[in-house]
Amino acid sequence: MTKDEEWILKYIKDCLFYKQEVTCIVRRGAKQELVKCDERAKNIYSLFKGNCDSVVDFKVVECNKDELSRAYYQRKGNVKNIVICNNVVKDLVNLNEVIRHELIHSIDDNSKCSGWKCNYSNIDDRSCSEIRAAFWGECNNLLDKHHNGTSAHKECVKQTALESVRLHFQPEELCKESVERMLKTCYNNQIIRNQILD
Repeated sequence: MTKDEEWILKYIKDCLFYKQEVTCIVRRGAKQELVKCDERAKNIYSLFKGNCDSVVDFKVVECNKDELSRAYYQRKGNVKNIVICNNVVKDLVNLNEVIRHELIHSIDDNSKCSGWKCNYSNIDDRSCSEIRAAFWGECNNLLDKHHNGTSAHKECVKQTALESVRLHFQPEELCKESVERMLKTCYNNQIIRNQILD
């Protein structure tokens, strides 16, 4: 196991699985450091574990440098994985963003959790899930203390979701229309059907 894999897996184990407040990690070329665990990532993972009757495994791999992803959600049959690219995710900000983002995709892939079964080959379903994932992932820092979005947050979600949808669908105009359409119903602070973060 490389140092890049090691610190990411230790952080996930200590913060998500063991619900610690802080953990001690060693990143490549750095000394041991004490870091605070991300509360929203912990809470989303707890909601997933408590409501979804499902398991998701975390894998850390070196990804193809031509890929644009920092991480991705993958389901093969009943096996569900969140795959984190250790050669792309180099810091805690990125790690926490991708954990929250991919956990939302794993929730959306489970009708017991989300109230709908996301079909990722359907552009509107993909757009909805990407909107929800951006809400808690990349745009998380723009939420207010009550987890409500601001106008800057909504614009961040819209742009981030559009970038993700464009990786899977073309032409761009079709992607824009879908994200705009789905923003009306999918932009909200519910993580699991009828549940929001405390």
